[in-house]
Amino acid sequence: MKSFAYYKSGFKIVVLLFFLSAFCFHSRAQEIANIVENKKPYKVLLSKQDSDFKNEVVEELELNFDDVNFKVTELSALKDLNVNNWDAIVILHSWEFLNPPRSVKRFIRANTSIKNKIIVLTTSSDGDSKMDEVDAITGESVLVDAYEYAYLITQRLNKVFARAN
Repeated sequence: MKSFAYYKSGFKIVVLLFFLSAFCFHSRAQEIANIVENKKPYKVLLSKQDSDFKNEVVEELELNFDDVNFKVTELSALKDLNVNNWDAIVILHSWEFLNPPRSVKRFIRANTSIKNKIIVLTTSSDGDSKMDEVDAITGESVLVDAYEYAYLITQRLNKVFARAN
């Protein structure tokens, strides 16, 4: 008759093999997911201030494109951005005290050479305020209009992608 220790060591081996196979399966599934994600031909940075309106615009944009990897950041991340890593950069900001946020102003002025791949949506109380240096989409932060602004940004993104091809 076999001892209890014999069965105990066999059980340990079975458990070890189970966890090893589960780990390998998970790693392979993650590898496949990364390959699928990286096959998307375009990379777009969405840099924004946090608001219900801007969040809704971002959600609409993500629904409009199956072939785009979107990354969403706060406006403060613009200062450390490597613009060469992105096919397009979309900035959603509010006009504050008669000016754009400082991070937006600095970014736009530092990157005039790539302004053809920067898309800006500026919201303000009058709906018309924008920086002179950029051909921005302007409007008011009215939540029910988020779809329309996402559509305008989608049209501009399609033009950027067409120029890239």
